[in-house]
Amino acid sequence: VYRVENWIKTVQKVERKLREAGLSPSAVPPRLLLPIIEGSSLENDDSLQELWAGLLASASQQKDSISPSFVETLKQLTPDEARHLEHIVSVRGGGHALEHYISPHAFTERGGNQAGVSSDTFERLGLIRMNFDVELQKPYLGRPPDSIEEAVDSISAEMRYQYVLTSYALKFLKACHGPSDDSDFAGGMPHETLTAGVREGLVSQIMASATRAELKARYLQALS
Repeated sequence: VYRVENWIKTVQKVERKLREAGLSPSAVPPRLLLPIIEGSSLENDDSLQELWAGLLASASQQKDSISPSFVETLKQLTPDEARHLEHIVSVRGGGHALEHYISPHAFTERGGNQAGVSSDTFERLGLIRMNFDVELQKPYLGRPPDSIEEAVDSISAEMRYQYVLTSYALKFLKACHGPSDDSDFAGGMPHETLTAGVREGLVSQIMASATRAELKARYLQALS
């Protein structure tokens, strides 16, 4: 019952996202649908359910470009980690910049990390990476150096680092936000006729994709 209730809530969120985007559902490949059902049915946190719903909605529109690794990444995020990742992206402004630099302070309380989220998880999942930079500093001697050796010896090096938000992280979040009417997703039925067809379409996906009779019986009964 617990998992069925979570799945129903996720489906309702998918309906809303597709309706808002003015899109109609289409079949999701089993390699994406079944893992998403498995992951979303175990999640009762509303913010993570939103991301699962967005991922399923995106998969129904771009089945060939949604990576199965997105499912595994979402499975490993806690609600606090997901919210902080969203916070980091919003602070950086998203967009299409090649490099999105993040100060290490982003993982401190002062930088908005109220829940104590560690950067280690984001690094492990490939959402951020460390970028090192060496800055050479030449102290003021008050006079020209007497030799090349003295000049070289007077130079000190300071190593600094910052994080870079990866392109994988941006693609992952875009997929988890779901398709929108101003994105690359196109088509769909008229807005006013979408609601009646969404649930039927989602049920059809499960009927066509699920391979286990028990799975079909449980979820179709819950959705009826």
